[in-house]
Amino acid sequence: MRDYPIGSFLFWNVEKIRSKDFQFYDFIVDYHERDNKRIKKADISGEDDITAILDGQQRLTSLYIGLKGTYAYKLPRKYWNNNAAFPKRKLYLNLLNKSKKWTWNTTLGF
Repeated sequence: MRDYPIGSFLFWNVEKIRSKDFQFYDFIVDYHERDNKRIKKADISGEDDITAILDGQQRLTSLYIGLKGTYAYKLPRKYWNNNAAFPKRKLYLNLLNKSKKWTWNTTLGF
């Protein structure tokens, strides 16, 4: 990731036969402050073992939303029941840029 510090992660390999003993949750892909804040239970009905994240789930969720999903939070001075108060935002990365500095995009809030 171009030498950006994202910390470390702790993973746990759970054998399929033991996976029913635990509860697993999906990543949030499309965060919406009003309509979609909850994490859904993961479908673990496949044949493979499960790799669970014990430490670093918040960082991975943030990266996942940033790279693949959307992030919608309420604009100031707008009503909560107004759908236009929650525009969906996406993060766009220029991986070809030679710059070594992070830039803050005030338009998107990132």
